[in-house]
Amino acid sequence: SNKLFKTANHSFFIQYDLNAYCSKFYTDGKFNCVTGSLFFSLIMDSLNIPYTIKEKPTHVFLLAYPSTFSLPIESTDPNMKIPIPNEGFKKRYVDFLADSKIIQKSDISSKGVEAIFNEKYYSNKDIKPIELVGLLYFNSGVNYLGDSNNKCAFQQFEKAYLLYPSERIRYVLEVSLLTFVADMGSFSLDHLDFLAKLANYSKNKTYHEMVTDQFKNYTQKYLINENNETKYEQIYNRLITQVEDSTVKSDISTVYFHERSRVCSIKDDDEGSWKFICQGYKINPKNMDLIARLQTNFIFKLKSMPYDESTLIKYDSLLNQYPALRNSAEIQRYEGTYYLTKAGFLFYHDNIVAGEKVLKKFDVFLNKYPNCKFNTYYIAGIYCEIASAYYRKKDINKCKSTIERGLVLAPNDEKLIRKYKMDIKHEIK
Repeated sequence: SNKLFKTANHSFFIQYDLNAYCSKFYTDGKFNCVTGSLFFSLIMDSLNIPYTIKEKPTHVFLLAYPSTFSLPIESTDPNMKIPIPNEGFKKRYVDFLADSKIIQKSDISSKGVEAIFNEKYYSNKDIKPIELVGLLYFNSGVNYLGDSNNKCAFQQFEKAYLLYPSERIRYVLEVSLLTFVADMGSFSLDHLDFLAKLANYSKNKTYHEMVTDQFKNYTQKYLINENNETKYEQIYNRLITQVEDSTVKSDISTVYFHERSRVCSIKDDDEGSWKFICQGYKINPKNMDLIARLQTNFIFKLKSMPYDESTLIKYDSLLNQYPALRNSAEIQRYEGTYYLTKAGFLFYHDNIVAGEKVLKKFDVFLNKYPNCKFNTYYIAGIYCEIASAYYRKKDINKCKSTIERGLVLAPNDEKLIRKYKMDIKHEIK
């Protein structure tokens, strides 16, 4: 190993440079432990010498013949340390781990920031040559970050993370990306691309919410203020196709479909409004804003529908597709009103057998929705009509029980009380 080091040191290793890149190594002889170790790994590969790459907290080096001799191959003086992060950096990194659910907040209290940082930030393990290349991009990103060039820093950290997917690299990637997104301003397609990257790389709920809030700003500007649906559609499609996180994707879609539906309603485009809100509900069926708009749109549709069998079939079909509709008292009343209206019509025409079948369906409905309330005047009118049909058939017992049932649903209604006095008490006399 000494011979290999001396030969390489004489021919290639001219000047130590903490910020050296591979290109500088071959042209100017500038090196550090990362570029030097990468160079030695290439030599080892060409000579078929087995080796491992060791990453320590502040140093990288090779071990030749790791299973037998474990000969260290050092490209630099192992005592030549790279800069150590300060206490503020360490605390922010540990907080990042907690926010990302990588550690528990209780771990910070029990182990301390320093111990967790050293355990998680530095791998202190064997790494692959491809990960060593990742460290080169990582070092390059750190240099850009020091120059406040957050865009280039992020681009280098992104390459580093693809080659060496560690939490340490993801942290600095996230920091540089967040800073760059904040600095570049909103309302550009490039901004959308970086917002999507922030959603994909970060596990921080606050940052995810920030991405959704930024989309809300786009919604306000292009859909609401400028009424530019084409531009808004382009923005949504560009962002949603790049976002991979399912929660962020759902939140953005919720905003999009809710607002598209609302704007269609403002423009009296009822079919468009219904189409958008149905799509949104299918994506996020628990969102209360979507449910409220879905119910409102459905109630509006019901008002234009006749009380007939075909409508009830369509009504049942839609409630099966969109179960949240069943939670609306006004939507529930439609079904009950249908049964009452049909029963009243059948009894009015003395079709008592068919009318009783429909009335049983109304009783089943009331058992299913016991809190559903109806206009007492309407209830009284229907039950008076049913009682009259029984009275005409001389079935006083059913006439009496019908009026009593009506008074349960419409207590103290004068019309039903008067009906009772006229028909029942008159017959008793």
